[in-house]
Amino acid sequence: MAQEWLRLQGWTMRLVSFLLLLLALQDGVTGLRIPLQGIQCKPWRNHTRPAVAIPTSTLSRPGSTPPHPHERRTLTNMVSLTGISSTAYMAVMGFGTPAQNLSVVIDTGSANLAVAGSSSAGSTAYFTSGASSTFQARSGAVSVTYLQGSWTGNRVADIVTMFGAGVTSPLVEFSSIFTSASFFQANSSYPFNGILGLAYQSLAFPASNPITPYFDTLVAGGLDNTFSLQLCNGKMVTNNQNLLVLVATPSFMHLGGGAAAVTDLTTGPFYYAPMTEERYYSVSVARMSMGTYVAPFSCSSYSSPHAIVDSGSTNMLVPPAVFSWFTEIFRTYVSITPVSQQSAFFGGTACLTIANSDLSLIPNVTVTLLGENNMEFDLVVTAAHYLRAVSVSSVLPAGTQCRAFAIQPTSCGLVLGVTVMGAYTVVFDRAQRRVGFATSTCSNSSGVGAVPPIVTRATTVTSCAIDQGACAAKSSTNVALIVGVSIGVAAAVVIAVLVVMKVVAAK
Repeated sequence: MAQEWLRLQGWTMRLVSFLLLLLALQDGVTGLRIPLQGIQCKPWRNHTRPAVAIPTSTLSRPGSTPPHPHERRTLTNMVSLTGISSTAYMAVMGFGTPAQNLSVVIDTGSANLAVAGSSSAGSTAYFTSGASSTFQARSGAVSVTYLQGSWTGNRVADIVTMFGAGVTSPLVEFSSIFTSASFFQANSSYPFNGILGLAYQSLAFPASNPITPYFDTLVAGGLDNTFSLQLCNGKMVTNNQNLLVLVATPSFMHLGGGAAAVTDLTTGPFYYAPMTEERYYSVSVARMSMGTYVAPFSCSSYSSPHAIVDSGSTNMLVPPAVFSWFTEIFRTYVSITPVSQQSAFFGGTACLTIANSDLSLIPNVTVTLLGENNMEFDLVVTAAHYLRAVSVSSVLPAGTQCRAFAIQPTSCGLVLGVTVMGAYTVVFDRAQRRVGFATSTCSNSSGVGAVPPIVTRATTVTSCAIDQGACAAKSSTNVALIVGVSIGVAAAVVIAVLVVMKVVAAK
């Protein structure tokens, strides 16, 4: 009897082990999640130019919040990193054998993978090719110019590892940067060492013989052709010097798996906007509004030559005429005196000190996208998102935050940057040529507050008349990368200015 019992127990353990193996394999095919670390990225203008704080009223502190959903999970393919997450985001990647760990900005608005490759590059850390046993030099140099910053590097190849997801690629081509201009932020508290472009190869450089993007190599190796981003805003806390500083809340990237893999990062269903090109992640913007006012511009005006979803840009960038309209409407709700300070605030070089309780009185911005199946849907950008909280180096009046205007003009196209993406979990579904949006769980950990559910409606407009040559007259050699790393106000320096902000009743 004892032998029979032992034999039965042995078979039972084998069956349990087999079932556990099946469950592990099933979980593995859902995709790979890589958490990101927020960083202070390149400011909109000179990062040495201080932002002016315009003092006004009071701030109510957010109460306790439930744990972020990922704090309750134990998946081995997901790692949480910390850092300032309101401007741009970075992941740690390993280059070479043994792996040299470097931080790279996650950028859906460009397509090249590049890291600093020498002390002359301008980064605080760099890839040492001589220390890698698998390094291969390739012929030719690569140069990329972004809206802000540029770099030049050598074309190289080596083993690349994406930490946190257990992804190690075969030999991958990338650029080893040896010189740069206004690209790295060596003096930042959160410096980065390179950039991971996630856009299509048609955007990669050099144009005559483009490097295959890193994500494309993963897809060629069998990864599902989708990835997702949840880019949470940081939250403000008071440090031991009684200064308000921005601290991180978890942010994540998930490779593969599509929307089904990130349902725990959402508070509602996904709605999809078809992509208009396989270059940038371009969508069609049907309308924009602020409060009850609808901007008097056409879909073509917003979407020519492209309206892109870009994790590498802090602000929402709009055509100059649209920017002027937004500032005019904003002034109907918020009165800023003296008038001399208005241009600094709207220009992104001054921050406005606003009470959290007043944010609900300031109107939302709505971006309406053309969706699938003759539908359109609204992305709501609350005042808490487009009036971006920034760290300051002087003590503010009790209960206030200093906020920068995160809608800025661009000479060409439209960019839905982190100002918009921060409220949503975004799926880049390359397999079906679409970008999906669902309301995010970010507000649970950041205290920013939830955005309204996505509203959909039927429409007879199914496409925009897009002028792909709209920017041809303004082009420079590499203007194809209209947005690279982040655009934003540097850590604000408070200057005492007697200014009164009055929130008026919504019209």
